[in-house]
Amino acid sequence: MILAVDDEPVFLLLIQEALKDLGLVVETFQDAEEALDRAAEEAPELVISDVRMPKLDGFQFQEALQKLHPAVQVPFIFLSSEADTVDLVRGLDAGADDYLIKPIAPKLLEAKVRALLRRGLNGASSLTAGLDPLTQLPGRPLVLKQLDGFFSRARRKGNSVGVLLMDLDNFRRINDSLGHASGDLLLQETAQRIARCLREEDVVGRLGGDEFVVLLPDLKDRRFAETITQCIHDSLRKPFLLDGKDVVVGVSSGIAFFPDDGETSDILLKNADGAMYRAKELGKNRYQVFDQAISEDAERTFVLVSELQNAIARSEFQLAFQPKIDLKTNTIQGFEALIRWRRADHSMVPPDLFIPLAEKHGLIESIDRWVLFTACRQLRVWHESGFPGLAISVNISAEHFCHGAELRDLVDEVLTATGLDPKKLLLEITETALLDDLDEAVKTAQRIRELGLRFSMDDFGTGYSSLSLLKNLPLAELKLDKVFVDDVPHNHQAVSITWATLSMAQSLNLKVVAEGIENPDQADFLRSHHCEMGQGYLFSRPLPAEKISKLLEEGGNLESAAGLLHFVR
Repeated sequence: MILAVDDEPVFLLLIQEALKDLGLVVETFQDAEEALDRAAEEAPELVISDVRMPKLDGFQFQEALQKLHPAVQVPFIFLSSEADTVDLVRGLDAGADDYLIKPIAPKLLEAKVRALLRRGLNGASSLTAGLDPLTQLPGRPLVLKQLDGFFSRARRKGNSVGVLLMDLDNFRRINDSLGHASGDLLLQETAQRIARCLREEDVVGRLGGDEFVVLLPDLKDRRFAETITQCIHDSLRKPFLLDGKDVVVGVSSGIAFFPDDGETSDILLKNADGAMYRAKELGKNRYQVFDQAISEDAERTFVLVSELQNAIARSEFQLAFQPKIDLKTNTIQGFEALIRWRRADHSMVPPDLFIPLAEKHGLIESIDRWVLFTACRQLRVWHESGFPGLAISVNISAEHFCHGAELRDLVDEVLTATGLDPKKLLLEITETALLDDLDEAVKTAQRIRELGLRFSMDDFGTGYSSLSLLKNLPLAELKLDKVFVDDVPHNHQAVSITWATLSMAQSLNLKVVAEGIENPDQADFLRSHHCEMGQGYLFSRPLPAEKISKLLEEGGNLESAAGLLHFVR
């Protein structure tokens, strides 16, 4: 924070204009006593003060400021309307760092302020150290200082302060696919586009990575913050030219307001962050205004994420294995490995609750690693017990699939450690995971395919069902989602979609696995339309490994509603 004190408003405006590009809050006062009240709340990083003022003059103000903060040497610039040698000497003797004669030359003032801050006379971070080196925006420490200054001003004036937190959707994938140079260029251009939507008094900063923050002081109408946010979103939706390509980037944002949503910077940023993640949950590329329900969700999420971290450390996960059936021969060809989380109190947490949390909070790769190792190790045991024909399908998260080299190394490590035949491992990936960046998805799949694995596309038909996915990816099978299987053979539309999917898969030489088969009519319809594989409660619920091991020991048969099933050997 810079304090500017002058009883003439025109000079205060001139100072603000001269220093607007420094990335620091400049608070102005016509009354030195009011400026002292503000300085009592927070030691300024620099003071610019007129010499001749009513009540307290500049020298008295400087002396009082030194008494307020005796351990801090605050850089001080005096302004005077006269080139008075006596004033100059008195000011410098009192500890002033510089002296300017009115009228002020803006460029000269800016240069002197930069020089004083760079010297770090008050032991704080210099101006240069406080800026993000890539974008030249204020970094987190400066943003927090500016925010505290805005809070103080809002308390005095009775206004609100808006905090807009945003990050770019799928930035990591752009960085990985186009390289860090393109990622840096994207961040720089993003900073410029955001700045063009703001007022002079607003502040944009970079908190790290692809996360930006906008501070909106002196708000009388909260709707204005939404207007600014919409402008930023509209600007960022326009393509960026990176490495000769037009790249479209989405942005998710959250908005919170002082004092209603928090009276400290930590709480306000936390609540804006919660609103931003709600925007992501609602589909990304949008903004969300904080409300109490988000706060309650955030508290529950915080508790669950903490429990999830402990679950990973304590290995509270289990695998269940749902048989995959050859519909023609009624033989069990393999299993889909399904993760289960049983808390220490024996309560179960459903995967559709904790898997998205794990992806969001950077825990999914640890979970994927555990599932791959556990499933492959178990399958190897079953192979050695006399059933080497069995295969295993393992779901890989969208977030993990984006990092092709890391995933390939993990799969290679698992295969080497377990000795599993790679032809017996299928990795299941979803359509939506692939559509975020098809080119990178194809590269990832091809890298892993070199190890001898096969791929399965899960939940086919629930996303965009792009034919380019089927043409470009090295797939072995499609999994027809339960939502279509539920309504066959009695719903004409479901029958048409299922028949079309089966016909297309056959022409591409892909197997189809129908999910969620629950009655004989569904199985008969699928079998008559040449669907090779199926899974569902008609055949078996997911089973624990111990149950399957016992069935194999007893001869490799499973009684089901569809009749006696045999495990392939």
